[in-house]
Amino acid sequence: MSGNLKELFAKKTLPQVITLFGEEDFFVFEAYGNIVKKFTNDFPDALVEVFDVDEVRSKEDFIDILEKTIQPSFFSSNKLFVFKNIEAIFSKKSKKDKAEPHEVLFSKVILNPPEGNFYIFITFESSMFGISKKWQKDKKALDLVKFPFDLLLGKHYWIEFPKVYENQIRAWVIQRIKEKNYLADPEVIDFFLANTNPNLWEINTELEKIFAYLGERKKLTIDDLLTVLTGNRDINIFEITSLVAQRKVAESIVFINKVLNVYRQELLILSVLLKFFRNLLVLSELSKQKLDNSQLAKAIGVSPFFMNDYLIGLKNYTKFEIENAIREIVKVDHLFKASSKDSKYLFFVLLSNIMKKDVPKKNR
Repeated sequence: MSGNLKELFAKKTLPQVITLFGEEDFFVFEAYGNIVKKFTNDFPDALVEVFDVDEVRSKEDFIDILEKTIQPSFFSSNKLFVFKNIEAIFSKKSKKDKAEPHEVLFSKVILNPPEGNFYIFITFESSMFGISKKWQKDKKALDLVKFPFDLLLGKHYWIEFPKVYENQIRAWVIQRIKEKNYLADPEVIDFFLANTNPNLWEINTELEKIFAYLGERKKLTIDDLLTVLTGNRDINIFEITSLVAQRKVAESIVFINKVLNVYRQELLILSVLLKFFRNLLVLSELSKQKLDNSQLAKAIGVSPFFMNDYLIGLKNYTKFEIENAIREIVKVDHLFKASSKDSKYLFFVLLSNIMKKDVPKKNR
């Protein structure tokens, strides 16, 4: 039976057999840890044993382990057995082939697990990736799955964790922060993502560090990120605003080329540029008032850390040029969504149009 963690934890008791798998190993192991935690909370005196099948030397040793799991225990009536990399002990052969002794015993245990015994199976067998989507379309999809997964998925509870792509990470980070009862503005999320690698293990580590740093304070700021983040992302997308503020056309084009060779972050870059020029437009009006840098930063909702780029931008762009930049960015945003033109080419044209010196100097 396919399911999810929320549904699983809503059950009064855990299913006796659970299989966890998928391309996103972070979710697989996180789910495993949470299930073990629930099991030990439900059964504080239970026995928990973990076996890495990759380290099992032979099929005979595997049989010994299986037999051990079904032997009565005088110390605990409830036992949890975790098998990692379960695919390692089973050959990829036809279902018509005669079952080997370890397969026969495995089937016996799984089809009728002893009372009080619970089993978690973890696998990263690539042939299993995407099976949940296939199963949702056609319930017979499990008939094509190789042993022992036909048995585990056909008879027991299972959860697949599909790959999270880079364009999905932002939504996951927002949800993660919300689940932990913290708050973060969109620009803080942008800054966080620009300074972390698109890897859930690393992102989660950075988030845990941030949460520990915040303590009872619930609002996450860019200043917090500047203090806590490891800053190990190879490229900081926010550097583009510094280059554009200084009207460094060649350097901006080189930077964008470098970014797009590594990350597909066209929409984020556009968002960063659009926000920069919109804020610059606001500052072009506010600068006529006698406000200090902290007041100006507060007015546009950014950290004073970023004000230097804005002050440079105010010196290098007229109001007309700022308005023109906003129009050009919106135009390119539409082209990204509606055409198949090369993204690098679009950015090169955009940057040239924004920073060229022959824009009419109106509204000075």
